[in-house]
Amino acid sequence: TPLRLLAGRLTQSGRRGEAAVLLDAMDLFDSYFPPVPDEKAAQRGLRMYLALADDGELPSDFEEVVSDLLAIADRCLDEGDLEGGSWFAVRGMSLLFHQQLHTATERSPLVDEPEDFLGPLRPVGFWQRMVAEEASRTASGSTRAPERSPQPRVVVLPGSYAHHAASMIRALEAEPGCQVQVVALDQPEFRGMSLGMSVRMRLEADRSTAETIDPESAVLLRDADVVIADWADKGAVWASLLVPRDVRLVIRIHSVDVLSGPIHLIDWSAVDAVIAVSPHIRDVFRAVLGARVEFLDVRVVTNRIVTEKFDTTKSQSAEWTLGLVGWGQHVKDPVLALEVLARLRQRDERWRLKLIGADFGHTQAEHMDRHGSEFMHRALEPDVVDAIEYAGFTRRLPTHLRDVGYILSTSLRESCPVGVLEGVASGAVPVVREWPVFARLTAAHRLFPERFVFGTAAEAADIIEANREGRSERAAGAREEMADLFSVAKTEGRLVETILGRG
Repeated sequence: TPLRLLAGRLTQSGRRGEAAVLLDAMDLFDSYFPPVPDEKAAQRGLRMYLALADDGELPSDFEEVVSDLLAIADRCLDEGDLEGGSWFAVRGMSLLFHQQLHTATERSPLVDEPEDFLGPLRPVGFWQRMVAEEASRTASGSTRAPERSPQPRVVVLPGSYAHHAASMIRALEAEPGCQVQVVALDQPEFRGMSLGMSVRMRLEADRSTAETIDPESAVLLRDADVVIADWADKGAVWASLLVPRDVRLVIRIHSVDVLSGPIHLIDWSAVDAVIAVSPHIRDVFRAVLGARVEFLDVRVVTNRIVTEKFDTTKSQSAEWTLGLVGWGQHVKDPVLALEVLARLRQRDERWRLKLIGADFGHTQAEHMDRHGSEFMHRALEPDVVDAIEYAGFTRRLPTHLRDVGYILSTSLRESCPVGVLEGVASGAVPVVREWPVFARLTAAHRLFPERFVFGTAAEAADIIEANREGRSERAAGAREEMADLFSVAKTEGRLVETILGRG
């Protein structure tokens, strides 16, 4: 048991090689002593988690292993063992929502077949109790209509990626009478994407963990008129367990949210409204949570783009330059951008690619290393090596975009891609992949004009060539067609209305 617990901690923190050593030690014990069934199930689950991190392939016994772990969690909880129950529940759910199955891949069963994939959760006793209690609270509070204050006290939880909330905070602060307080939630318990704390909070009937993690911030939530959580993360789970029934709770969701575990652990009976940053994110949200969120007001409000920051005047090199923003991560699939560049350079060697943003970093999870290596090897090939400009991380994006005539999105998934929208605002032609994770929802087609959406590198090259003549006029046309996505007045107005419960 101590080896299993330590292996679990190492796995959770990304130290997979060390975790594997401990699992081997458990095998050694089993060769001398009778195996302990629960520990063997745990070991099997941890090994599967490590294997998924390495290759992302769904094993044939995946559902069986997940079901075994959740069944043990159920039994532990029935016997009053909260520690054991929490551990096995976390391990089962961590497999079910493993990022290699959903957020770091070209296909996610949460998008393609959510009902079937989430099947292992439905027969589990603790899950049934949690959902039933939530439904009961939803029914009993369905008619509540808290009075709206003319000077609302608004608490903002910026969430896991706090910089995304900056424009939302500014919009709320500009609202007459609005009193805004930002709660960072920087305690260790809120860091990272692990499910441990969220599962534990939902399993505790008295919710004592939620009460004690950050008592001072808990008081602010209780005294607020409105709480807005950006990202359906641990902070959103925590807030959903603490806000009183007369406090309005709003959650804004992004693509990683609908493909991860915490969104399933939020107490949706406490939530009044959801903001989805694009239509396809709204649709996946409703599909994966089903009846639990049928009653909710779900509104689509796209990301805010300040077009005034961008001068549409281009440098001479822009006519032959592709751009990719925020490229140094697997989800952006920069290797595909290199393939687009290679195809164009077969026709004309003047084509170049400008990569704006940080390179693949050593701080990322281990499984990302191979993707960085794949990019490096392709980027060093003779057909593209001399045609790539690395701009690095910058706070002067408008300046760098002056050199970009065609702004690429080659991502595996996107919700509402700010980098591309800013590129279009700068006068670049959008060239947008139909993001594979959301392809069945034709997600890119619902945000961008069809003539700018591609499926393969060859199609992307054809779109670029087709827009060579009169490039600036075609870029201006794209900007005009997408004006609704760019409108600060409209996006901020929709955002503030939804948060404050107006309209």
